[in-house]
Amino acid sequence: MKQIWERLERIAGTYGKTLALRPGLDEPTIAAAENKLGMRFPADYRASLLLHDGQEDEVATFEWLPGCCPLKPLANVLERWDEEQPLAEEFADPTNKTEGPLHTVVWHPRRIPIAGTQYWDGDNSYVDLHPSAAGTPGQIITFHTECDLVCLGASLRDALERYLAALDSGDWVYSETKKFVMPKDEPPDSYPNESYAFWKYLQRDKPAAPANKKRMPSAAKKPVKKPPPKKTAKKPAAKKTAKTPAAKKPAAKTPAKKTTAKKQRAR
Repeated sequence: MKQIWERLERIAGTYGKTLALRPGLDEPTIAAAENKLGMRFPADYRASLLLHDGQEDEVATFEWLPGCCPLKPLANVLERWDEEQPLAEEFADPTNKTEGPLHTVVWHPRRIPIAGTQYWDGDNSYVDLHPSAAGTPGQIITFHTECDLVCLGASLRDALERYLAALDSGDWVYSETKKFVMPKDEPPDSYPNESYAFWKYLQRDKPAAPANKKRMPSAAKKPVKKPPPKKTAKKPAAKKTAKTPAAKKPAAKTPAKKTTAKKQRAR
């Protein structure tokens, strides 16, 4: 994690900015926080706290992830987690509805709020220890609307590495005009939600994998689909059998002819 933060700080420096990372915490402080929450932090988030206890809450800081509010000190994280527990209980989803790697519920006890505004009234970000079956414990999720979440990485390390790759490639750049990181081809007069835009950017390579998975089952089913036409081919044989009663009609006419002959003799 140290190298990742150092790389991101160097990139921020090229724009004359800084991450404004705070000094790290000691092991006992982190362990006490885990005991309070009743869950162990993912290894990468834990390692990050040992290095840096969040960011200074400054507007001018370089974003740790696109569109995400500053990382909070652990003390603030614990306070916010406490505040969210009544909400998590009141708005619990007994159906456990999911969408992709996420449960669609807004608050949950196993989501750790790690980033937000001064009053936690913006697009908060979480270490998610309550993923869906398609997700990963420790994934980084963030709000892009009041109640809609997106996943920006399978872990804190993964999310930061994806961010660094986007910056290194030049696909994402810091805008001196807008004062935040954005896609290089974003119109200057456009102000979309950058965390959602980054999520969309991360999806660009994903459609290929599902497409390959879908082709294999369909190819395997082709031999199975061949027998039904053979069964259909047997239906004409059934029609021939149905015509057999029609052949008996001439036999029914024969008595009619004999009766006519008797009438002629009688005359």
